[in-house]
Amino acid sequence: MERIVRVEPGFDKRHPDPAKDYGISAAKIHFLLRGEIGATQFAIYTDWYPKGLQDAIHRKDADRGWFATQPLALDLGYHSRTPRYKGQKSQGPCELLDGVPCYYDGSTGAAEPVRDAMLEEGDAAVWRALEKYYIELFGELR
Repeated sequence: MERIVRVEPGFDKRHPDPAKDYGISAAKIHFLLRGEIGATQFAIYTDWYPKGLQDAIHRKDADRGWFATQPLALDLGYHSRTPRYKGQKSQGPCELLDGVPCYYDGSTGAAEPVRDAMLEEGDAAVWRALEKYYIELFGELR
């Protein structure tokens, strides 16, 4: 089993042309547990924006009386080499699965308890949750 942590940087892709405007985003953190059969993942949004946006974002939040105090649960999901339910469509080649077709599904609601456990216990809680989820999906850790 391979444990991977990836940080996807935040961005500022605002553009006057609405067709080219992708907005702004804070950094995302992905925890991935990859095995022979598939992978499970947990992802969170942080409130960590690119340096050029930080002052404006934090000033706007302060004006509203709101401050981010925890990461937002984004996803508890899986990448599988085979469909997990009838009619599931392939997402195409998957980098996590060595380029083979990937069958993916995930849930924001299911990610919230993992986020809460991470905030109380650290990354050990995330890896426990991902291992448990992997076994539920694929039957064993391999």
